[in-house]
Amino acid sequence: MPPLWRGYYLDGRNATRHPITIQLTTTALDIMKADGSTVRWPYGEIVQTQGGYEGEQVRLEYGAPLPQTVIVDDSALLIAIQQATAENAIHFHNPQQRPRRLRLTILAGIALLGVTAGFYVWGIPMLAQLLAPHIPVSWEERLGTLVLEQLAPPANRCLDQPRLLALESIVTRLSQSMPDSPYRIRLTVLDRPAINAFALPGGQVVVFRGLLEATETPEQLSAVLAHEFQHIYKQHSTRAMIEQASTSLLIAAVSGDFTGGLAYGIEGARVLGMLRYSRLHEDEADREGLRLLQAAVLTLQR
Repeated sequence: MPPLWRGYYLDGRNATRHPITIQLTTTALDIMKADGSTVRWPYGEIVQTQGGYEGEQVRLEYGAPLPQTVIVDDSALLIAIQQATAENAIHFHNPQQRPRRLRLTILAGIALLGVTAGFYVWGIPMLAQLLAPHIPVSWEERLGTLVLEQLAPPANRCLDQPRLLALESIVTRLSQSMPDSPYRIRLTVLDRPAINAFALPGGQVVVFRGLLEATETPEQLSAVLAHEFQHIYKQHSTRAMIEQASTSLLIAAVSGDFTGGLAYGIEGARVLGMLRYSRLHEDEADREGLRLLQAAVLTLQR
């Protein structure tokens, strides 16, 4: 005789639990009530709503719109159903497959981490490189002008015309080596003692007075400017904005939460990502800047 299972039955109309005995057949679940009556539930019409996790009660429902319910504490009932009729029980959870599901879940998690890391390391820079050329030059120029007004307002700029003309000659010589570029390089000298220079989107280059005073020859200054020009030609600022947005979206997709301390972790990861991408841009500007200098020298020799 097949084993019997103890559980509780709810009729769907109230919350009263009725003790029952369950017997399994090849086609249905036979529910025997205390009053001697029997209810038969075909396996194909039963819905399992609970019992997929270890230690959780098994909850089976049947009928609509107010389903009848059976609750059993022993998850071995699910194994017995699988053994009684495998054909009609494929929609029931099988506790024997939990170790396999756990392994698959772990493997899926590792695969997801691998894909995420790959997209972070290679995908985001590649995406930015593909999208940046489609950004209108006019949009970059407007953005560069707005940023220039904030970082280098007219009152803080150097207006020494002889020095500016000498700088323009260097700019012209370097620009002639990139005749196909859609960007027109515009140089601004900021009256600050710092030894620095930086590029803005759309062709704006800012040079600090301290850098001009620290360079001893036009060639030294040309090397710095060639580096900054390549930031513009390679659209590093535009790519950085795309990379920043992509990194934020990637972290949001993986974490799914911006609350509490996680927000600080997300911001930290985003900053680290930007530092990495910035190093990539600097390396590229160094390489391409050297090529630009070499091209400018060749142009002068012709």
